[in-house]
Amino acid sequence: MENSVTSTPCPLERNQLTSPAKVTLVAILAVLALVGAVGNTLTIHITLANRKRKRSVDAFMINLAAADVLIASVMNTCQIVGVMAPQVLVTHPLICEVIGSICVTGCVVSLATAAAISLNRYLYIAKRAWHDAIFDNKWSAAILASFWILGVLYNLPMWLGWGNHGYDYKTMNCMYDRAAHYHFTLLFVLGGHVFPAITVVVCNGLLVRHIRATKRALAEHLPKAMIRADDVRVMKTLGIVCTSFVLGWLQYSVVVLADYRDQWSQAVHCTSFVLAHSSSTLNCLLYLVTNKEMRQKYLAVFWKKIKDSTNDLRHSSVMDVNGKRRASAEHPEKAIALRGFNNLDWDA
Repeated sequence: MENSVTSTPCPLERNQLTSPAKVTLVAILAVLALVGAVGNTLTIHITLANRKRKRSVDAFMINLAAADVLIASVMNTCQIVGVMAPQVLVTHPLICEVIGSICVTGCVVSLATAAAISLNRYLYIAKRAWHDAIFDNKWSAAILASFWILGVLYNLPMWLGWGNHGYDYKTMNCMYDRAAHYHFTLLFVLGGHVFPAITVVVCNGLLVRHIRATKRALAEHLPKAMIRADDVRVMKTLGIVCTSFVLGWLQYSVVVLADYRDQWSQAVHCTSFVLAHSSSTLNCLLYLVTNKEMRQKYLAVFWKKIKDSTNDLRHSSVMDVNGKRRASAEHPEKAIALRGFNNLDWDA
């Protein structure tokens, strides 16, 4: 680990991001890190709290949220450091080795789990017998464990010398060396990124076709207006999911594979990298947009926190340090007079 720098040692001055662009980038990364960490943690909390409902997809949602917390918090924070103080990452190869390994593992697990969720939903609705056979408790646990094993295995070649992890000047983050061994990059991007993303699109496309076919079969028994409204809702939901993955990961695959000589600008690679990792933040936001039940539970958690804080504030306002009720609580008219006096005192 003598050299922790990957790809082109340093982009040309004319291809580097300007200072205002870097400030904007840091602000975006901070928002992605915060929203991704909080949103995905809430998803885990809400899914675990709902013990009465047992669905095969819940374990996959928790797994996806856990991988996304890892990516959103670690990778976005690391990139902020890479933008503001790159020498910290360049001069500490062990840190980049760890962060790069987390990047590869987390992305593989996140994408594979998202693909499994799309397959799960399609089979649950269209092929129920297949769903019950594949997604029972034992097989679901094995599938989830295999995703993490696969993520680690993708790092193994780089740990053994076929490629490496390090600071990438184009993305200003610690990651795998995309330009060192093109065959490994091809294998990693096609297997870890393109195949899961295509699986999401195909499964959602098949689901739309199945739902529309079912609606046509029931057309004689259902109002046409209801069928059209359901079609719009389904297309909107699945369209958002597919668009998120296409914009997030397929574009990244195109950029990495097309620029195998690493000649494109820093702006192109950095934008592509941020869009890809933003998927880890968008995943939890998609639940808010597309799932009414999940949206209500998100709001319920925040409302409970606000309510508890308000109750604590009220409790502390009527109790003294010894836990006894204040005189002002026993005599409201005195409290009003005292508050008026205090206001006058502050105004003075």
